[in-house]
Amino acid sequence: MRESQIQIITFAFAATLLLAGIVLVWTGHAGFAALFAIFIPAFILVLAGILGPSRIKDLLGKRPAPAPGPQGGERHYASELERNLCLIIADDFPPPSLTKDGQSYARAAENRSDEQRSPGDYLILATLAWRSKQFEHALKYVFSGLNLEPGDRRVKAYLRHRLGTILQTMPVEETAVRCYHEAIKLNPQFSWPHNSLGLTFRYHKNFAEADKEFQEAIRLYPENTRPYYNLAVSYFMQKRFPDAEKKFREILQMDPQCYRAHNRLGMIHLEQGRTDKAEEAFREALKIEPGYAKAQKNLLPLLQEKEKKAEEQKQRELEREKAREKEIQREKERAKEKEKEKKK
Repeated sequence: MRESQIQIITFAFAATLLLAGIVLVWTGHAGFAALFAIFIPAFILVLAGILGPSRIKDLLGKRPAPAPGPQGGERHYASELERNLCLIIADDFPPPSLTKDGQSYARAAENRSDEQRSPGDYLILATLAWRSKQFEHALKYVFSGLNLEPGDRRVKAYLRHRLGTILQTMPVEETAVRCYHEAIKLNPQFSWPHNSLGLTFRYHKNFAEADKEFQEAIRLYPENTRPYYNLAVSYFMQKRFPDAEKKFREILQMDPQCYRAHNRLGMIHLEQGRTDKAEEAFREALKIEPGYAKAQKNLLPLLQEKEKKAEEQKQRELEREKAREKEIQREKERAKEKEKEKKK
């Protein structure tokens, strides 16, 4: 039986118990003491329904009975700690500090057979395949994880969101958007679906909705610079340069090594005619990430223009020097002429 079905049945029992107690008191067949005695087990049932079987097993420190697959492999049971780590690693842009742990977790997931893998394993594998642009593999892993009916709603929400990001690469955008909304419904504190919705709205130039989604993503996960960056780019696209500059500077306060933000600041300076500051920002981006093609592309015309102006200045100075030499020569010739006239 699915965990969601168990939760519904638990709530139904609790509601029936409470209703029976109220009816007994109302008809005079029982007193308030009896109602209180009924309320306690009903409250416990409601609490159990909210937590769900998986969470209760985690709290009790018990592992569920092994779920053998078709070939007898025991399904891996992910602890609360493992699931939390899994969710961090499965972020669209996980913290670099967790790279080592992520690789270790991914290797363990890869080494388990399909019969042994947990929903969290499939989430990690789907995320890695998505990052590598192996979308068919990513899709297969997501569906495998969802088919296991994850007991942890957060894992299920992440799988739904990952499905949306995969479908976004295909001509099925409406389905992707539905996946983002389902992920939010499963886990209202999950920020990434809001970021993904913002990108979708921004792509269609619906900036009002895009900005709203990015701001909600920031509210839910203020330490994450990605929604800040996407919001700042949205402002830039709307030519709201002061707002965009403010956001990019906020990003650099949080992460001074964000070379993309330096590059975007350079583009803002360029739009407003501050070429020296633009060059400085592009150079800063390349200092952090020397191979960043966008900053290279932005800096190159500035350097070419600078070189052209320097060459033109040099040419003007040469022409002025030649003019001075000619003038000196003419002065000498005039002096000679005067000298000849005196001798006559």
